[in-house]
Amino acid sequence: MQIYNPNNELLLDIPVDDASYCLVEIMGANSLELRFSLPEFVPIIEGSYCDFKAERYWMPRAVDYVKEHSQKFSYTLSLEGAICFLKSTKFKFFDYVTDNGLIKPTSPFTLKFPLTATPRMAADLLVANLKLKYPQYAWTVGDCIDSEPVVMDFNHDFCYDVLPKLADAFNTEWELDKFTLNIGKVEKMKDSAIDLSYGYDNGILGGIRRSQFDSSRIINRVYIEGGDRNIDRSTYGNGTLLLPKNELITYEGIDYKTDASGSYLERAEPLAGEEDSLDVSKFYPKRVGTVSAVEEINDQQGFYNIIDSSIPDDLDYSKMIIAGETMTLIFQTGQLAGKEFDVNYIHATRKFELVPIDDNGLIYPQGNIIPAIGDTYAVFHMRMPDNYITLAETEALQETVKYLWENEQPQYSYRWPLDGIYAKRNWGEIRGFLNIGFFVRFSDPQFLPDAVDVRIVAVKEPVNDPQSPEITIANSITSRTLGAVINEIPTQQQAVDRKDREVKEYAKRNFKQSNETLQKLADAMLDFEGSIKPIAIQTMMLLIGDESLQFRYVDNKDNPATVPSGIYYDLSDKRLICPVGIIQHMTLGIVSLSSSHKPNEYKFWDTKAYQSDVLTDTHKSYFLYLKCSKTDYSDAGYLISEDGIKMDAVNDYYHFLVGILTSEDEEGSRLFTEVFGFTEILPGRITTDKIISSNGNSYFDLLNNQLKIGDDNRYLAWNVITGLLEIMNADIVANGKFSTKDPANNFRLDFEGANLEVFSLSETNSVGRVEGSVVLSKYDSSGATVAAPSAIFASKWGQNTNLFLTGMSFSGSSNNDTRRILIDWGDGRSPTYKNFLIFVLKGLPKMDNPIGVLEAGQLYIDSNNFIKIVP
Repeated sequence: MQIYNPNNELLLDIPVDDASYCLVEIMGANSLELRFSLPEFVPIIEGSYCDFKAERYWMPRAVDYVKEHSQKFSYTLSLEGAICFLKSTKFKFFDYVTDNGLIKPTSPFTLKFPLTATPRMAADLLVANLKLKYPQYAWTVGDCIDSEPVVMDFNHDFCYDVLPKLADAFNTEWELDKFTLNIGKVEKMKDSAIDLSYGYDNGILGGIRRSQFDSSRIINRVYIEGGDRNIDRSTYGNGTLLLPKNELITYEGIDYKTDASGSYLERAEPLAGEEDSLDVSKFYPKRVGTVSAVEEINDQQGFYNIIDSSIPDDLDYSKMIIAGETMTLIFQTGQLAGKEFDVNYIHATRKFELVPIDDNGLIYPQGNIIPAIGDTYAVFHMRMPDNYITLAETEALQETVKYLWENEQPQYSYRWPLDGIYAKRNWGEIRGFLNIGFFVRFSDPQFLPDAVDVRIVAVKEPVNDPQSPEITIANSITSRTLGAVINEIPTQQQAVDRKDREVKEYAKRNFKQSNETLQKLADAMLDFEGSIKPIAIQTMMLLIGDESLQFRYVDNKDNPATVPSGIYYDLSDKRLICPVGIIQHMTLGIVSLSSSHKPNEYKFWDTKAYQSDVLTDTHKSYFLYLKCSKTDYSDAGYLISEDGIKMDAVNDYYHFLVGILTSEDEEGSRLFTEVFGFTEILPGRITTDKIISSNGNSYFDLLNNQLKIGDDNRYLAWNVITGLLEIMNADIVANGKFSTKDPANNFRLDFEGANLEVFSLSETNSVGRVEGSVVLSKYDSSGATVAAPSAIFASKWGQNTNLFLTGMSFSGSSNNDTRRILIDWGDGRSPTYKNFLIFVLKGLPKMDNPIGVLEAGQLYIDSNNFIKIVP
């Protein structure tokens, strides 16, 4: 184990005792305890750190040590992951702006405050505090559940203390994944649980301990306390929201019912248990609107109006104010999120006039903290129409029935050591699942005769014996909600990263890696005799591939189409990741010779999701296999192995070689190469799926209709980001004409980093404001030029000029005081000419004498605002 001081200097490189371990818990510890002895005293100060399984652990407090004698010092280092920084950072409320990723406060800090926030808003503020104190780390908000805002009180809390408050307020969980904060149930690959049960070769031997998971009671009835906002007691009959009255609802196959008053929920056939209560005050009648326009009246005094053009005709807020109350508006998103304003509403124009807030000398809205188009809001102290009340009652019922279902059964935890022999034999198949948030299909002849999927809530792993972890599971099983997801995040693993990654990475491939792949293929025990090394080969055909590897990933079994496998190597976590999928084998079981076969003639397997253990041995390379039952086609699983496995080496299973993961190169990267499928080379023809350059920069992905040519600075790419044609940092030479086959279709090409943009307009569309110097050319529906450019408008900041496109000519005026041009359709436009192209020249330098400054051929603007070219 290598230990570094806070200055990144290596202090120690030593073995640690077998008593050293790593403990990771859901919403709890992420700690590393190292025990070792030294022949001399070495000071280890706070802030020292080490890396374990691709994660960094810091020592936040002084080290414990015992001086046995003058030549033996026993150390115990207690280190923590990034969670230690939350324990040293106060949770503060402040306004801020983000500049190049850095947090810049724009107001004083408040340590004691109430906060009305959604999970995302609270998480954003917590991460902003961390970014402010520790800007050197990549703090970010990851997945967040969607929930209504709730009110929480904070009083000199540390960020770590805030997380339980968030979990309680939103009835959910939290997870800190290195520097990414996720708010939601910690559930991973729920549909890919691994089977573990008591008995020989089942993974668990003796030592199973069952205990009460927590102090929770078994409940059979839930009373609710609904929200009091937008509730008019005089018409609703109660001061807070109730459940739908005498409602029967079926959840997870069980019938539940509400009482005649709408106060509680219980089973239709009640069970034994206790009463409980649930706060669902975050639900109340409301409409969340979206700002469609903003009017700045006086920024210095904080006067702004917002407009929402989508407000229905029958929702006149000004007529629905509860007697004795003042209408208010709370922004749900945007710079003003969580702030509540008194408002005046004008229904004819769908306008809210905001009354400014004076908060200790700070005025809202003002400056950077102002409303914007797209911000969402909700209105309060209103008597909402019945349909909004019904919706709120239904949302409260969904929350309540889920809570009762989860808490009407005993909550146990089970803890056991993994069978070491079983673990070693199946390590490549199971280790990636033995982490918190993953699921075990657990059974025991006495405790649980019928297997159920139970979540792993804690893992204690010996540093020197990672194949003998102690696993804790708990049967506080979560489930899907009805309708909208209220209390859990999506459990699908995203293909490449947490932000809906669209761009597929291609690793660089060098000669060493190619040779390593060649050697691994030789070790794979496929049906080949060996390699040949002739100077030249002259033949009529090359067929590259093995019959056992003729399978593909498909989207369904009835009318299958090929799709990407989605398998990738995560460089930051050092894991191989495989998503859920379906494979179709193209040769197994096919006994008749035919030009085509029906789908039911093929063998299909459903593949479970998989992730490998952290691959820390930089010199090892691995095979990735699919282990497919010869009788059960619904449950194929991945495994990695250092050794080759023949397809029929294991009774009752096929082992299909999916790919090869090489050892790490000099840059710490590994290359994963898929080896299924085939390539056919004939004179004048190559049949294959991908062609990739040796450095990985250029490729043709024929299977997924993607291409990229160039490097990261200059390239041409199609469909790497779905549907997008990219031309990066290129000079554009157009020698021809633009045409639009369908006059109703529009297109737009943005050339970032260059000074050209192209827009196409049709009669059914118009554009708003275009800034810069403008050249207008007119084309008919076939793309032929109708008239040469009749005007060049160079401009400055100032007033707007209306250009009316009429007939075959342009009318309008050029004004040297104008730099913002509003383009509109004229009343006299001819229906014959429907398409127009607008070229916007951006970022041109303005100078009188460009010679010696600019190169020949470059455009510039002279002092008279004319566009010129350097000779």
